[in-house]
Amino acid sequence: MNTATDMRKRFHGCLIGGAVGDALGAPVEFMGHSEIVRRFGSGGIRDFVPAYGRAGVITDDTQDAVHRRGVVACMFVAACVG
Repeated sequence: MNTATDMRKRFHGCLIGGAVGDALGAPVEFMGHSEIVRRFGSGGIRDFVPAYGRAGVITDDTQDAVHRRGVVACMFVAACVG
């Protein structure tokens, strides 16, 4: 595997991992530790539960990350093309 392909796959993996973490954390995003423990137990949230009407939903945090990826890619192409 060449370096560019490897870096692209790693970058995509980071975006996917961030989106999964965002979806897992969305239901508890604004809760304090004690409320999280009360609702989900001492182990915390361990599965997708509803947030904003659906289980596994992403938030604006993931949308912002994906948007920034596009902006960075455009800047990179512009710099390479000149």
